Amino acid sequence: MPNRKHTVDIAKLMSCSDPETAYVLGFLWGDCYLSGTTLAVECVEDDLSQLIPTFETLGSWNVYRRQRPNRRNQCCLSFSSRELTTWLRRFLFHKKSTESAFGLLSQIPTKLHGYWYRGLFDADGNFYNSELCKQATLSGNKLQEFDYFRNLLTELGIRFAYKQVTVRGKGGKVYGSSSVRFSGRKNIQKFGDFIYAGNIFGLKRKYTTYAEILSRRPSKAGRYLTFEGVTDTLSGWARRSGINQATLYSRIVERGWPIDLIFSPQSHTRATGVASFLRGLK
Repeated sequence: MPNRKHTVDIAKLMSCSDPETAYVLGFLWGDCYLSGTTLAVECVEDDLSQLIPTFETLGSWNVYRRQRPNRRNQCCLSFSSRELTTWLRRFLFHKKSTESAFGLLSQIPTKLHGYWYRGLFDADGNFYNSELCKQATLSGNKLQEFDYFRNLLTELGIRFAYKQVTVRGKGGKVYGSSSVRFSGRKNIQKFGDFIYAGNIFGLKRKYTTYAEILSRRPSKAGRYLTFEGVTDTLSGWARRSGINQATLYSRIVERGWPIDLIFSPQSHTRATGVASFLRGLK
């Protein structure tokens, strides 16, 4: 049940003249949904509870909290306004999973774009920090171009990979997903310098991971992999197994495969390489 009635300043949200409002619009682009005249955003309670003070710079929202079996507690912020939802639809919020944000960004002062992208990244992005890889991704569960985000990375001088994946489900229905990925401390710092310039607010866990990426360098031990009693570097394992080093990197970092699957004969289609390599370990 809602615990209070909203009094959101619609004019302030539509004019977008301060960092908090730009952040909120970016987060809504990543994670909101429209239903009739209602705007709502629902996330894990631990995350959204941190953001309520930022959302409340625009006024009070309807706040719902709920708990479902075998799931983390959820929190939802919502309010209803025909004027605002009409404005949001004008900038394609109802189609944001497949459309571009360039139209919306054109209404936001350039000096506030970093806050908008911070809100977007808090909604749909992630930093990953391991000994083997420092990486950032923005992803969506539908096929979309992410043209505005790719354009930003190009302007910042960041090399990135863009990927779309389609899967055919029951009844022949096609499901898609899209992602933009970049790695390396230098690239992540360029991006962080842009979205974290100015006042620091938003999701603490993402900013903390970003800060750790900049402060930590991989230890010597972290550059090695051990499998069945044999320890070597990634390039060394590529030579030993016959699996391309980029493929090994993808399986470990991007796909998160367990070590035994990474080197299993079933995961390697080449006639030579892993199978003989594994036999040699016995």
